[in-house]
Amino acid sequence: MHAVGILQRRGASPAIGLMGRGVAVATEWKPCGAAALYAAYGDQQQRRPFSTDGPFRHIKPKFVERKKHFNEVLILGDRRKLLDTAQDVLNDTGREFPRAFWEILAKRCIQILHLFDALELAIIARAFDIHSVDLKRPDLDIYGSIASSALKLQGRHPGVANVVLAEVLSRRLPVYKLSLLQDVLRKLGRRAADSMWELSTSHAVRLLQILTEAAIQDPALCSRIGGKLLTQLRNSPAPHEAVPLMHPEELGNAAVVFASQNHRNLELLRELELHTRGTVAAPLVLESLATLGIDVLPDEPELPLEQPVFLGEQGLPPSQAVTGVDAK
Repeated sequence: MHAVGILQRRGASPAIGLMGRGVAVATEWKPCGAAALYAAYGDQQQRRPFSTDGPFRHIKPKFVERKKHFNEVLILGDRRKLLDTAQDVLNDTGREFPRAFWEILAKRCIQILHLFDALELAIIARAFDIHSVDLKRPDLDIYGSIASSALKLQGRHPGVANVVLAEVLSRRLPVYKLSLLQDVLRKLGRRAADSMWELSTSHAVRLLQILTEAAIQDPALCSRIGGKLLTQLRNSPAPHEAVPLMHPEELGNAAVVFASQNHRNLELLRELELHTRGTVAAPLVLESLATLGIDVLPDEPELPLEQPVFLGEQGLPPSQAVTGVDAK
């Protein structure tokens, strides 16, 4: 208090005197006197000069509203984002992605699988398959979810999508989901029959082989594929003279598949036997013929044509003279 009185006598600023009065009142502070203290000095404190000027007052802030592209985040990605990610994964087969990446991708794909068509389902299935991703969690069963979605698809499927889905699901679905696998393979086989013109002969035979390994008999599909293969074998160059239409081992596997499907097309089996004669696939074709109960006849040797011998002009034998006895 003595120091405050000295400052007031020497002409100190009113703010210092106000501070002194505040200190004096603060020494007499009571819990119930807060309202009285504010009533006495609150108006003076509000009139205190205050400034926000600083050394950076010349900098004017620029507030920019950032666009939040939540669809570009994988866990919230839309259909296009997931397809782009799957395509990038397919293009970079040598890279090892972390497990968390596959879990997030599988979780988001399962959530919106109903938006994908057959070809897009094939892309996603191949992306997980080519990197040998095996997620043990039941809620991340990507292959089972793709199989269930493929059963619900309507309309025509692209030929290559049928082959890819059949090939991936036949290897990746567990044994206890055999009934689901058979159902989806039957549907893919029916769809493939409608788009046979989009499939190569090798892919068509491979699809029939997958169905055979799953114990599925499809005579209609077998007849379509057999007709396609027979036509191309007949129109192809002669065996062993040019690049074959299919590898001999593929032709041998085709014969085994047709025998397993009990498809008795003698013309097709004959062409297969001719095109695999003398190759490593010849025993497979002969075994398939034996399974169907078809005997292989040896080729008849080509006999030389008999040329007519020109004997020249020969006169008739001379007539005998007629005697009187003979005349009688």
